[in-house]
Amino acid sequence: MPLIGLTSLGTITPIFFTGSMKGKKSSYDYGSVHATTDLAVFSDEFETTASVLWLVENRGVLTRMAYEHDFLVETNSFVLGIDGQVRSAHRHLVENLSSCVKQVIIWSDVDEAGLTIEMARLAYTHIEARHRQSFYSFTDKKGNE
Repeated sequence: MPLIGLTSLGTITPIFFTGSMKGKKSSYDYGSVHATTDLAVFSDEFETTASVLWLVENRGVLTRMAYEHDFLVETNSFVLGIDGQVRSAHRHLVENLSSCVKQVIIWSDVDEAGLTIEMARLAYTHIEARHRQSFYSFTDKKGNE
C-alpha cells in the first residue's frame, strides 16, 4: 500500500481566546479556552458581543480567566491570548473586533515580550481615536503569571 501524506510549505499559527465570537463559518461562546488559526482569521470576518477586549500576554492568564465564567459574562469580556508576540493574525482579529468593543485592556509583564506588546498598544491608538475606545494596561512588575 503506498504511503500518502500532506506537506505544508508554511506554518499555521494558533490563536487562543475565550469569550463570545462569531464568524461566517464558526461560532464560539463562553466556557473554555478556544482556538482558531491565522488562516481562519484572514479568511473570515469575526465579531463579538463583548464590550471589553482583554489582550493578555500569556496563556496562563488566559486559561485562568476562561474559568472565571461569571466574571467574563458580567463584564461582557472577550480575552485574546497573545502568547508573547503580537502577530499579524492577532492584529487582524483585533481590527475585526474593534468595531464591536468599547474598551481594550492589555495585561502583560515586563519582560521583552511584555514590552513589545506595550509598544504595540501605541500602534493601536488609531483604533482609540477612530472608535473612541478606552485603553488600559496592566503590567505585572514581578513577572508573575
